[in-house]
Amino acid sequence: LKNLEIGAVHQVTDTEPEGIMFTITPDERESDTRDRFFTEIVNQVSQELGRHVKTWEAFAVFHRAEVWVHGMKKPHSVKEAMRMKEWPLWKDAIRKEILSLIANGVFAEVPKAAVPSTAKIFPGRLILDIKTKDGKIDKLKSRFVLRGDLSRKGIDYFESASHQVRGKTLRTLYAMAAVDYARTKRESYIPRFCDIKTAFLTRKRRATDPELYALFPEWSDGLLPDKHGPTCGKLLTNIYGSQDGSRMFEAELLDFMDSIGAEALVTDRMCFRWKWNGETMRAAVHVDDCIYNGSNDAILDEFYRRMVAWFGACVGNTRADFVLGLRVDWDLDKGTAKFHSVHTPRSSRRSLGMTLP
Repeated sequence: LKNLEIGAVHQVTDTEPEGIMFTITPDERESDTRDRFFTEIVNQVSQELGRHVKTWEAFAVFHRAEVWVHGMKKPHSVKEAMRMKEWPLWKDAIRKEILSLIANGVFAEVPKAAVPSTAKIFPGRLILDIKTKDGKIDKLKSRFVLRGDLSRKGIDYFESASHQVRGKTLRTLYAMAAVDYARTKRESYIPRFCDIKTAFLTRKRRATDPELYALFPEWSDGLLPDKHGPTCGKLLTNIYGSQDGSRMFEAELLDFMDSIGAEALVTDRMCFRWKWNGETMRAAVHVDDCIYNGSNDAILDEFYRRMVAWFGACVGNTRADFVLGLRVDWDLDKGTAKFHSVHTPRSSRRSLGMTLP
């Protein structure tokens, strides 16, 4: 490691297994875990060399991490999952994801030889994750993700930026909710949440969108063709991992809001006002999470019903106790709401006006 040169290409072979172990709390965000991991490996290698090193140098030593959640190891790949005693659970999670791809009509099987010479056939991979709830393992989850990092701008996608609700807008929504509740004592003013399942898959690709082709998942229990076979999948919908995935879902969300007559605010295009049967509600959207409140329960239930009718499976329509990783503490007697978190990135807390240490 002492002989590494900046800009040179190095091949590092492990002779002894090395690793870093630190505690991850159940409510810690993935971005915080990554930041702490990067900081730890840089600190350890810097101590060995007696100088500050860059992150890429540190990864020459620590280039792979094992993550254990409540005694269960998170596998890096499907092959690794197959060797684990929990394979039946992972198998069910993968089958659920594959069936979701089929149900949403993501792929149209085409011969690889028929793919235009100017188009790429993108690889993808099944990401395996362990979801926790209330400090315990809730479920095992799998997600097929396209290798969008191989995309070419102007050919495979045109724009990748998408809009999200501003932190100040979200803070204002909760401030107004606290005032409205204190004034009326209606619990409909306490914001609810709606999480759209497989949100990105709901957007059908248009004729004006670039044609994308993908290899099938590395394992599908026979539900999809073999990725090494003579065929691949032409994408008929949006998909996770694509460069313009968030932007395409934003377009789908705006189509939905337009269909029900909701109007975007001038100050924030991802915060909406909707009037229905003489009642009014507000909705703020961050990616596929929607926070909303209104003048009575009927308009909120109707909004959720229309979300399900448009996007398919959703969960929520209950009180939003967490917002962007921040816990919301309500004092209904005083009519106040406070954001609280220990493990939320400083940038998120700053955008919501929280005091930073």
